[in-house]
Amino acid sequence: MAAERAKLAAMPSYRRVTGAATQQRIRATLRSALNSAISNQMLTFNPASHVELAPGKRPKALLWTPEQVGQFLDHAERDRP
Repeated sequence: MAAERAKLAAMPSYRRVTGAATQQRIRATLRSALNSAISNQMLTFNPASHVELAPGKRPKALLWTPEQVGQFLDHAERDRP
């Protein structure tokens, strides 16, 4: 067991930073799964329902300028098989 813990501790950290909107979606998925477990009488309490997160809004899409569209189309035309 100690050898396994040492291997795990030696591994590089694999953590990605998630935004507020992603955290909200993860919480919603977890909450749904735990509610399903409650309805199947596997749990009696859903701790995900009591987690407070920062409000998350999806990032606003950026519109391309005509110059960017032209660059994309020029590249796509040259890249045809």
